[in-house]
Amino acid sequence: MNKLAWPLLALCLSCCQEKAAPPEPILPIPDQKQVAWQELEYYGFVHFNISTFSDRKWGFGDEKSEQFNPKGLDNRRWARIAFESNEGF
Repeated sequence: MNKLAWPLLALCLSCCQEKAAPPEPILPIPDQKQVAWQELEYYGFVHFNISTFSDRKWGFGDEKSEQFNPKGLDNRRWARIAFESNEGF
């Protein structure tokens, strides 16, 4: 019985306390556009560079510039697919 008395007392006292005021915001405060973007919970990031063509995960800076040759690259298609896949959200 004694083992339960102190935790129960602490629980009762914690429920009786007044709610504290919310803390002051830390600057800078995001504007409405930034808040809306954060609430999207869905976004995309495409990273496309010379490593795509050198078949390496990380580049070392020794790649030849001629290797970067994106034939038939359609960035608008990527954007359209990303946009269309986001319509259901």
